[in-house]
Amino acid sequence: MRVHKKRMSIPAAGVLVLCLAAAAHGQTGLFFDEFGGSYKSTAMGQAFTAVADDYSAAYYNPAGLSQIQGIFENATGYIYARPDVTAHFPGNSTIDIHGQPSSRGMFTGIASSLDIEQTTRVFPWFRRFSFGLVTWMNLPEINQYHAGPITSRPHFLRHDMRFQLLALVVSAGFEVTPWFSVGAGIMPSVDSVADQDNFAATNKFEDILMGQRLSIHQTAKVFTVPVFGILIKPPFAGLEDKLALGVSYRGENKAHTGKGPLNQVIGMEDENGEPISGIYYPPVLTINLISFAPRQVTVGLAAKPLDGLTLAYDMTWKSWSRYETYLEQAPNPAFEDTYTHRVGAEYVWRPAFPARFLEKISKVCLRAGY
Repeated sequence: MRVHKKRMSIPAAGVLVLCLAAAAHGQTGLFFDEFGGSYKSTAMGQAFTAVADDYSAAYYNPAGLSQIQGIFENATGYIYARPDVTAHFPGNSTIDIHGQPSSRGMFTGIASSLDIEQTTRVFPWFRRFSFGLVTWMNLPEINQYHAGPITSRPHFLRHDMRFQLLALVVSAGFEVTPWFSVGAGIMPSVDSVADQDNFAATNKFEDILMGQRLSIHQTAKVFTVPVFGILIKPPFAGLEDKLALGVSYRGENKAHTGKGPLNQVIGMEDENGEPISGIYYPPVLTINLISFAPRQVTVGLAAKPLDGLTLAYDMTWKSWSRYETYLEQAPNPAFEDTYTHRVGAEYVWRPAFPARFLEKISKVCLRAGY
């Protein structure tokens, strides 16, 4: 087994400007959409599709995982976000939400080039593969939310404190040629179904619950959302290290919480608590919450005009026209598809400090994004 010795690197991410702009058409409820998948991508305003050179490429562009050099790279951190939200609606007053929703918790990222000597000795083509994973865990509460209908709130899902329960992306990249890579991955999500039966006994007024008998059977199923990407570095005129083009696709993520039929009966029960008669109401469908993240396509460009300087630009199309409220009805008027533009920059400085206690700082990174 090869042992790689590397100097200790302490990246100091000085975020000059950090403004994660989101269209007022909706908040997706997916943490990576709103606040990013890593400290680097977040600081660059998430203009990361053509950069994609750390574990968060698993979300932004799986093809970028082919740039991973280490057999094992890991990052773990804590994020606290407290944004200000302003929404404008025709015929309604402006809604200002200061400090809500706030989110906090742990993120972990893992990446590997899979260039393991014992494996590539038998399967040389295996060195072309790479792997990446990024996950987010809400802490200390796992899941907390507030949904309408409230006239003073927007149509879209509004999490007061937390994002959807499962935020995880697992992807793999493959280097087809030194200048062309492809990648794919999955985002697991949870769909919850509940069957509810409610019986109210009118002859049990002395009962502290007024004769209410509620039975709930709830199940949760995991489904996956696909993620695809390509990364191209022009193999001519010396541009392979100066210019990159990235394209990524992510499928629609529409998860329900507590969706299912509700059967209600009002009647009488005997001394043993067994129903003896009643009026049956027509079954209704209950939906406590829908978490919606639209399908999207992103095209990104990255350039390195100077040594140590990276400039990036992303344009993302999101299919918000397919959005439905938690009652599974399209808003009137329906949402429009959106185009989001992001720009980012990174400057890497290698200081070579003479002082002994600073000599292990091999680089300092200054990042900005919008």
